[in-house]
Amino acid sequence: MAGQPARMPSVPRRTTTWISAFGWRARTAVSIGVIMSASPMCLSLMNRSRMRGRAYRIRQQEAMLILEFNRQLRLSCGGRMSMRLLFLVEHFRWQGTGLEHSAVRLCRGLTARGHVVHVAAVTGESGDGITVHPGLHRISETQAAVRPDLTIDWGFIHPADIHRMGAGTHAGYLDYYLDAFSGPARWWRRLERWAPRHQRVIRRQRQLLARPSAQFMANSQLTANLAIAGGAAPERVTVCHQHVSLEEFNPAKADASRAVLRAEWGLAEEDVAFLFVAHNLHLKNLDLLRRVFGKLNLPNAKLVVVGKRQPRWESPWLIFAGEARDMVAVYGAGDALLHPTYFDSCANVVLEAMACARPVLVSDTAGINELLAKEQVLAVRGEKSAVESSWRKAVHAQATDISFRRRQGEAALKLAEGRDYQCFLDWFEAYLEGFLVLFGKFDY
Repeated sequence: MAGQPARMPSVPRRTTTWISAFGWRARTAVSIGVIMSASPMCLSLMNRSRMRGRAYRIRQQEAMLILEFNRQLRLSCGGRMSMRLLFLVEHFRWQGTGLEHSAVRLCRGLTARGHVVHVAAVTGESGDGITVHPGLHRISETQAAVRPDLTIDWGFIHPADIHRMGAGTHAGYLDYYLDAFSGPARWWRRLERWAPRHQRVIRRQRQLLARPSAQFMANSQLTANLAIAGGAAPERVTVCHQHVSLEEFNPAKADASRAVLRAEWGLAEEDVAFLFVAHNLHLKNLDLLRRVFGKLNLPNAKLVVVGKRQPRWESPWLIFAGEARDMVAVYGAGDALLHPTYFDSCANVVLEAMACARPVLVSDTAGINELLAKEQVLAVRGEKSAVESSWRKAVHAQATDISFRRRQGEAALKLAEGRDYQCFLDWFEAYLEGFLVLFGKFDY
């Protein structure tokens, strides 16, 4: 734990006895490949091929063996080892969006699995067994009172054991955002990077990235590369892409209110609705879609903009739906999702749409593109006319071929089904346990 000694989780005595009894026989008889296939954390540990030092590799192998024993024990007794966790989150609200929502969902999932979860936040609401401690300026006091096994920072708030990088780094974000500008505006943005408000954030993040004891959980390789460029050692960065709740997002729920919402949007039965979900229209590259749809010449192809900000222009093919509370219904009313963003760490909206069996087209800087087939990923940087042409052809194919669109939707659903949120909870539990074992905080 950052700044405080760890309080060890309670482990049944029979766990220690079993491991001792098995002893060296386990080390010689158990195949590393079998362990890797059985434990997600082992897979994560073995993927860290860039780690150096024989001593560390030995501890890695021992940690894998112990994790396998723990897994077998769980299966035999039907329980889990309880961890005491402290999350640092700027705003912890049940109705939050984006990073806020992901933090709430994770904390609720861990609490439901028997772990003790505390949250330090500027604003927050306790509930579902989660204790919220108001005030991020008193983190050291909260750590002393809670005595967590691990402190998990939801970003770059305070020194912690693990930082979850849901938005990349500020320096990386500014670099990618430059691509949204041209001419004098681009030069101005480049100069603005040196403003004190930006430099304070960049310096703070680099200090946290350089801490030798911290681990970083990136939600895409794109985000991981930004962490390494910012000063994090590659062996301290682990990639785990986004997951989606299939209980919340699925075709049955999405299609249930399709006709009602399409009628509200003024769509005819034959219209093909392409969804564009964003608050920052400039970063998410609405301008590209304006040029694409302006030359598409397909009267039944409609662009539905969902978000806080209304475009400053109008067109017969443009529909502004405003901010939506029920995103499942939005995906159900649409026929495909377009996400030509200049930067996203790992776009949730893409995976949610896929879970609702909707085809997607995304940029090669969306993070989630790392999981998709190459025909679903298009460039947004480069020669302007070439970028526009590639997107127009892809949109045209989706708009004019319903069987192709259906096949793409089925393929999208199949990929999403392999990334159910419960699988992420399994992985995250093992990820945390792995560090408790690896760094001597787990009393096995």
